[in-house]
Amino acid sequence: MNSLKIKVILQAVGASMKDLSRATGLSVFYLSRVLNGKVIRPNRITRKRLATGVRKLINDENVT
Repeated sequence: MNSLKIKVILQAVGASMKDLSRATGLSVFYLSRVLNGKVIRPNRITRKRLATGVRKLINDENVT
């Protein structure tokens, strides 16, 4: 998992950590730890929730 890519996507679509938290069901605190490298190896379920959450945030209106 590349947290930098997730950060770039969030910035590109104008989403916040709170938006990602709502989309994934993960707390903002935990997302911050994951994206800042404090959680070295997030488990499979967390990675899947992140992927699904990022997909929910991306739509045709905010991607050029």
